[in-house]
Amino acid sequence: MATAYKETYTKPLPDRAELFTHKGKRFARWTDGKGKKQTEPVTKDGTRLALRAGTYTAKYRDGQGIVRKVSTGCRDETAAGPTREAYAAASQRALSYRAERIHQVG
Repeated sequence: MATAYKETYTKPLPDRAELFTHKGKRFARWTDGKGKKQTEPVTKDGTRLALRAGTYTAKYRDGQGIVRKVSTGCRDETAAGPTREAYAAASQRALSYRAERIHQVG
């Protein structure tokens, strides 16, 4: 079975970022180079921005039992579904092939 999700990553806080709390969550607010105000959540320790990737990632287990993560390139979860299902089907085929090979040898 494969799952689709958005990866999280962190970035350093921008210069002159203002930290504040809203509804119990911590955020940073700053003005970017184009003069536009930006607001993003920060990590628990408040030293970095906590961001989510723009595209979905498919996570599945391959025929050798190794967990693989592959970018779907899709920005919408419904669009990422067929890609996720293709990885799940390939993983299932590889597992059944591996099981047949082990059964034939044993």
